[in-house]
Amino acid sequence: MGDDPNSGGLSRKTIEQQLDGTLERLGMDTLDLYQTHRWDYDTPIEETMRTLSDTVRRGKVRYLGGSSMWAHQFAGALHTSKEFGLEQFSTMQN
Repeated sequence: MGDDPNSGGLSRKTIEQQLDGTLERLGMDTLDLYQTHRWDYDTPIEETMRTLSDTVRRGKVRYLGGSSMWAHQFAGALHTSKEFGLEQFSTMQN
C-alpha cells in the first residue's frame, strides 16, 4: 500500500502486484490463505473475484478469504463466484 493510485484496491493489477510482492518477501511459491481487506468501491466485484480465482488456479494461493465488509457485500461476492464458476471465499474475518 502506498500513495500511488495503483498501490491499493482490489483491481487485477493491484492484486497481482501485491501477491507477487508478498510471495517474494516471504520466499514462497504459494500462500495458504490470501485475504482481502476492505471493500473496493472502484473495482467491479467480478474483476476482483476473477483475479482471485486465477491466483488459486495458477497455484499461487490455496484458499481465499475476505475481511471488513458488509454481509450483503460478502453475499454479493459469493453470488458472483457461483454465477461465473469462480473460486469462492473460504473464510470471513469481521
